Amino acid sequence: MNFAKSNRAIPALLLAALGTVAWDPMALAFQMAPAVGDGSHQAGHVTLPKVVKGFQVLYQFPINVMNYSNGGVVHDRGGDLFGVTYSGGANSYGDVYELTPSGSSYNLTDIHDFTGPGGDGQYPNTESPYLDGSGNLFLTATQGGTGNAGTAIKLSPSGSGYKETAAFAFDTTDGGQPNASLVKSGPSLYTTTVKGGANGFGAIVALSSSTLSEKLLYSFAGTPSDGQSPAANLTPDGQGNLFGTTQSGGSGGGTGCAGVGCGTVFKFVPTKTGGTETVLWNFGLSSNDGENPFAPPIVDSAGNLYGTTVYGGVGTTHGTVWKLTLGRGGYAETILYSFGTTGGNNDGCYPVGGLILRGTTLYGTTSGCGANGDNGTIFSISTTGTNYAILHSFDDTDGKTPEFATWSFKGRTTLYGTTGAGGVGGTGVVWRFVL
Repeated sequence: MNFAKSNRAIPALLLAALGTVAWDPMALAFQMAPAVGDGSHQAGHVTLPKVVKGFQVLYQFPINVMNYSNGGVVHDRGGDLFGVTYSGGANSYGDVYELTPSGSSYNLTDIHDFTGPGGDGQYPNTESPYLDGSGNLFLTATQGGTGNAGTAIKLSPSGSGYKETAAFAFDTTDGGQPNASLVKSGPSLYTTTVKGGANGFGAIVALSSSTLSEKLLYSFAGTPSDGQSPAANLTPDGQGNLFGTTQSGGSGGGTGCAGVGCGTVFKFVPTKTGGTETVLWNFGLSSNDGENPFAPPIVDSAGNLYGTTVYGGVGTTHGTVWKLTLGRGGYAETILYSFGTTGGNNDGCYPVGGLILRGTTLYGTTSGCGANGDNGTIFSISTTGTNYAILHSFDDTDGKTPEFATWSFKGRTTLYGTTGAGGVGGTGVVWRFVL
């Protein structure tokens, strides 16, 4: 199954269904640990070789369990990794897990199970949890809660585990269905919601880090105005500004999004009473532009923005890597790469995840295509659009449909990520790539 041009919302279960089975003889061989427990939130490990450069599977989610690992992982100072699964867990509404290194293996512990409608939410779809300096984890869930419009929760260390110490339930008037993670800027946490707000097109909200009390800051106005359905994290620039994207809306009407808008890149400056939003770019303004950004932008030291779109591109509809350069008259866009134009399907397609910048090199993933079937890739490209390279093509046995990647805490030389499907159990893996 590929992304349908008529359905640009890109739900998590559609992502997990992408891919075909193929075999890459160069892929890392790994072994599944014997199953233990009840199969819904079990501990286990995979045997890993000595850490070397290249791709490794760190953890294989259990066989026949509908986990659908989602988003990236966050790395603490002790080397533990934290992430979420979209479903699975004791209640089948998703869970929060911790992966702890143990010799040559990683052990998994389920540290929280979402409780669904009327409870603390269901189906977390965040890029990765936010981890503060005291070890508290902050997460969002796209649905459930008392308003059945999603939630935000706080998990705090307690004894040998974690306990939920704060929660907030959205009710659509203050935003609904948060798909993004919480990010810290100044004293507050910020996130976006795909729906809700004053106009029903999504919102930007702030939450306190202590109690998760919430304040609606901004409501999107849709098409042809400032965009709608923001699904990605906000990106702080260290000066109090927040940058983000909307999946659709805006004034651009490309090939696949005429009438609904192809999405926007925006800047938001919070204030005590709300904030100011400015559209920096409308996608779909030309026939070769990208369409439908699903991931957050990143900002370099010069103020340039980089990101991906799931669709669009020069001579293709397989997605793009884009750059916005700040000048006297505002931002100018450059399409650094259009997927499918160099190596056909072998160079990847449909980049749902965002980018990571190291020096002058960008790293990212594509959710589909690749040299081993429709399973996705890890790629790199320079900030000038040259030196595009496939670092790894997933082959289904080592995962398929890779999602967002994160840096390791130490050295910034290791990428970590998850896949929404594939692996021995078919329900995804946690992986790393050592540069």
